[in-house]
Amino acid sequence: MFAAATLTMTVHLVELIMVRRTAVGSVPGCARLFGFEWSSLLYALDVVVWDLLLEISLVFAALVFTGRRHTIVRRGLLGSGVLCPAGLIRPATTRWPGGPSASSAMSSSSRWHVWP
Repeated sequence: MFAAATLTMTVHLVELIMVRRTAVGSVPGCARLFGFEWSSLLYALDVVVWDLLLEISLVFAALVFTGRRHTIVRRGLLGSGVLCPAGLIRPATTRWPGGPSASSAMSSSSRWHVWP
């Protein structure tokens, strides 16, 4: 979980400090590295942290809770851990060099996007 916290803090600090103050479209290749939409490096790191490392952490945390008293906690953690890879479905199924399926996937989920 330390790796997940470190990666997600780094991604969001870079996004807040550097990318928001830079015109991403004006520097060639900057959007592929620092843009916060699918096919950029920052977005890929964020997806890995939240959908892969969090899954592993939740499953291992569920193994700690043994006994009859902790059945609900264990099932909740396991259920959350099993559902985490669902976040990988959209990036895995869209064409990401800017094709029509990538743009339609981004437009359908952009209203839930945190960053302006």
